[in-house]
Amino acid sequence: MNKAKAMVRIESVQGNSVLEMMVRDAAQRMLAEALRIEADAYIQQAETQRSIDGRRLVVGNGLSQERTVQTTIGTVTVRQPRVHDRREGERFTSAILPPYVRRTMQIDAMVAVLYLHGVSTTRMQAALRSIVGEGFDAMSPAVVCSIIERWQELYAEWSQRSINERFVYIWVDGIYSRVRTSDDRPCMLVVIGCDEHGEKHMLGVVDGALGFWAAVDKVFASTKHQGCTVHALRDAMDKVPKKLQDQLKQMVQNIFMANKKQDALEAFDVFKTTFVDKYPKAVETIERRVDMLLAFYDFPAAHWKSIRSTNAIESTFATIRRRSNQTNGHASREAAIAMMYVLAVHAEKTWRKLDRFDHIPDVIQGIVYEDGLLKMAA
Repeated sequence: MNKAKAMVRIESVQGNSVLEMMVRDAAQRMLAEALRIEADAYIQQAETQRSIDGRRLVVGNGLSQERTVQTTIGTVTVRQPRVHDRREGERFTSAILPPYVRRTMQIDAMVAVLYLHGVSTTRMQAALRSIVGEGFDAMSPAVVCSIIERWQELYAEWSQRSINERFVYIWVDGIYSRVRTSDDRPCMLVVIGCDEHGEKHMLGVVDGALGFWAAVDKVFASTKHQGCTVHALRDAMDKVPKKLQDQLKQMVQNIFMANKKQDALEAFDVFKTTFVDKYPKAVETIERRVDMLLAFYDFPAAHWKSIRSTNAIESTFATIRRRSNQTNGHASREAAIAMMYVLAVHAEKTWRKLDRFDHIPDVIQGIVYEDGLLKMAA
């Protein structure tokens, strides 16, 4: 076992209240103990392996040189246990604190969000300092530029990868950031897929629509299209006076929340009768794509809440949705796409599996559902 204890010091935490100091001290002890246990476990698994002269092949070797890691709770200074592994081709690598890591993924995600909100590289350090702590001083403009360049390299590699998994559901949406990348409205197309095990994966972040829907119709002609009911509702609400928006919202929700497709169509008729004379554009927003908006009824009911909207994408990129007031000046479109990729990779770890993913084999096999239930043969 390694007798040397890891050294951990956390600095730059906002505030110095008794509670915050207690949290900091507890975090330091927990990290030091976790690093020690990790190294000891690696040594113990090779405890019986000896060299010809009887010496252990895997032993503790003191502490590493001091290094700092930027985290969302402050700057962490660490000297972690070292392990000397004499076995050929074997080497101890900490999963908790891998070599060369200087920032946690949460810090990277913060940089991406701030960049997409239009915070310049020269103001990044001050912005992060206001979030993380006064001692945060590792984000000079040069460092930020270096990070962005590295992310662009990672995105380029990721975008060329092979995708061999089978996907049953795919969500697609256009995301606008506040970064001004050109004279037109900068749009990134985001694609998320649900595999046959119910796991969600980021499949693509690309520049603009690039004829996506035409390509889907051509390559996967049998694919069913589901319109986003949330977008449809917003579009319809925008076309009536504010005083009528609550009424319209309730009536449109009655369409999309009906238990059966026939009930949904009847609810649409009520909505149309109520609004068509004075607000035909609001009705046309729903009517022109009503079949696509109600396509979810042909799939398992347990999947409806997931597949009838693009909330999987909306929730991931909610912080950088473009609402108004783009920043002045131009930024690299490539950098903006790389930032979207970073946010996606960070968020992907938190995505929940699809509810009742045991129904997915039925969907793959083309088994017919009607109003969310298996359709029995006559």
